[in-house]
Amino acid sequence: MYSDLYFYEEDLPEMQLIKAMDPEGVDVCFTGSFSKILGGPGLRLGWMLVPESIYRKCELIKQSIDACSPSISQVIADKFIRGGGYIHDYTESVRKEYRKRGGLAMTETLEKCLPHYVSFEKPRGGFYTWLHLPEGNDSAAVLKKAIEKGVVFVTGKTFDRMG
Repeated sequence: MYSDLYFYEEDLPEMQLIKAMDPEGVDVCFTGSFSKILGGPGLRLGWMLVPESIYRKCELIKQSIDACSPSISQVIADKFIRGGGYIHDYTESVRKEYRKRGGLAMTETLEKCLPHYVSFEKPRGGFYTWLHLPEGNDSAAVLKKAIEKGVVFVTGKTFDRMG
């Protein structure tokens, strides 16, 4: 989960999970993924803490998509969950590495190499750095040219619920 991949301790108070607030009279569905922490995008295994009625529906949907998640993914996640503090130590080391490589190294490279008319927010965690292209630029066209140069990125449309 991206909330586990924060770079700066001072951001923690702003990242309180709704589930932790325990709002009265509200069923909060708390979901997450092991892929961001344990093995990158290849480890397609998540979890959820939801009311029973929602769980039953999700279980049916999951079973209609595939029989079950790969056993090896489940074993890896189980070891981390049952390992107690190990997952916290490991998550801390992953967070530090992401900050070093993704946060600091990427930021330095972008500041050095991007043209002045492309801006970006310095990441405070996670995997992605959001770039702002000038009005009227088509990120899909930029992506096509980037691929020709051996560079790949995810366009903002990917994150837009409307596509």
